[in-house]
Amino acid sequence: MNNKLSEKQIWTLKTKDEIYNPRLGVVYREIVKDYSYEIMLASTELDLISDADMIMPTKHTTLPYSISVHANQIFPALTDADFLQNQIGTIDDTAHEQLKQLRNESHENIEIKFEVGGPIIFHSDRRYSMMLHNLSIVNQLGQDALSTVFINIPDNVVPLITFKSKKEINIIEALDTKLKNMQTKDLIGRSLLMAYDSGMSIEELLVQEEDGDSKTISFNYEIAERAKAVLVA
Repeated sequence: MNNKLSEKQIWTLKTKDEIYNPRLGVVYREIVKDYSYEIMLASTELDLISDADMIMPTKHTTLPYSISVHANQIFPALTDADFLQNQIGTIDDTAHEQLKQLRNESHENIEIKFEVGGPIIFHSDRRYSMMLHNLSIVNQLGQDALSTVFINIPDNVVPLITFKSKKEINIIEALDTKLKNMQTKDLIGRSLLMAYDSGMSIEELLVQEEDGDSKTISFNYEIAERAKAVLVA
């Protein structure tokens, strides 16, 4: 079933988290219109926030309680993602802009007025273990979404970036400087390591095509799965 997603919505998420169930997610940004979005992990835990977490007060949401949004814990989601359960509310434009400012992605020079936690300095800090726990949840949800994207492509080759360049390019450097989605970067990085360890070449995994000055770098998901199978065997 396709969900009707839009920016600023708050959803309950089905995860493997045994501590906070259900988890919450805030729709942060639309990637492909009416198809894919970026979701920020959120929860009702307000005491263990770091400098990457922001509390959404009830004045700026439609919920009767405050929530904390983990602005550095972001992952992709498709409209038919199984982990999306129910839309329970929304944040307003002010809250959305505050999150953008916290991530240094706002086009406006505004002051952060919502409550943000302090930095994590020591590994003994309880917030550090919470951050690692959140990362495991985000990794699980992000992998589910990316796997669905790649599997649904008939020839298992998905374009990553297209850009103009008259010069010869280094594929790895081009991906590092031009590809903005951190979850996709992480997936590619781990796939490259698997390909290297299994004896496969980078050229098999990353396909480069040229059309005049236009260059496109694509990811071969079938090769990535083959590399994974070699290592498991």
